[in-house]
Amino acid sequence: MSIVVPRSIVRNFVNPFPFGAGPNPVETGPKTTQGTRGNFKVILEDNTTGFKCEFRISGGYSSQTLNPRRNFYLKTGTEVLCTVSNPILNTFDITTDASDSGGRTYRLAFAGYVQTPPTIEKTGGAALTGDFTITYEDCFIDNFN
Repeated sequence: MSIVVPRSIVRNFVNPFPFGAGPNPVETGPKTTQGTRGNFKVILEDNTTGFKCEFRISGGYSSQTLNPRRNFYLKTGTEVLCTVSNPILNTFDITTDASDSGGRTYRLAFAGYVQTPPTIEKTGGAALTGDFTITYEDCFIDNFN
């Protein structure tokens, strides 16, 4: 008897948005981030102040349109220094703690399948004055070369 183990790995994806002249890119509209799926941690970081918040989401397990496993869901109770709501399927509104320059809001939107990468956008609160990073930790990757 033989056992077939699919080729897969778990890794982190760091998505930096450096500050240049003018507003940070995430303040000017949705910006594409690395596509991923599985049960993973999302970390938002203001690199100037060092503020970090995090939460876990799960999903993207199927590319079939009618399969509910293709959608992304908040893992309830995993928020640290933020509040996350899910007003629209595959869309997460994140409100950071007041210690983040009075609190900021972001929208993280997934398409519901891994072929279309998610986007991040700052939608409210104080302007970012430096680099911003969104990191996806413990991401499941399969069929890699």
